[in-house]
Amino acid sequence: MSELRQVKPFLPIGTGARCMFTGITLVWALGGCAGSMVMVDAGLSPAQADPAADSSSGDSFSPTAQEEAVYRALVVRDPAPTCAQLSALTDDPLATLRTIVAHAQMPPWAPMRAASCMLDDHAQQAETDFVQWVTTEQTRGLALLVLGRLDDLPEPVAMRVAQAALAGVHAEAAREHISRLGDPSLLGLLDQDAPEQ
Repeated sequence: MSELRQVKPFLPIGTGARCMFTGITLVWALGGCAGSMVMVDAGLSPAQADPAADSSSGDSFSPTAQEEAVYRALVVRDPAPTCAQLSALTDDPLATLRTIVAHAQMPPWAPMRAASCMLDDHAQQAETDFVQWVTTEQTRGLALLVLGRLDDLPEPVAMRVAQAALAGVHAEAAREHISRLGDPSLLGLLDQDAPEQ
């Protein structure tokens, strides 16, 4: 267990509230610290549902200082950090965001914000991640995020991700999202995917 560290308050929660945030136990104290938070055992946890996680490393995942800094920025609920602010905290923004998506489980907005920044700033480089999310059962939330943002992706990336989604475990959700977008190229995939009668 790492040493106790005092950090700024993130959310006002009642006296003695206790919650688990991805391997971080947050103890909210209202006494002398007036709403400050004490972080115990700070860190990201090993991914539990990520089938791509390296199984040879077991539970020995240990985040870097930069990954911890980006994670801490992401857990702040309001105001949410911008992708540019997160990128400034790390030498390799895409690798750091990938790590957070793979290992951060709580609060739920932390990995989703990291994934959003991957969509915003690294769409072409992260295409394989998006394909994995839309074809893996355990990553439904990430799949829905990507499907909802297909029209924000470069067209070739959007087409390949949509094709994978239509052939994967989230095919029904993919059809729904694509039909709402109205993009002729993506809608053409629905015609190709339609079952023959």
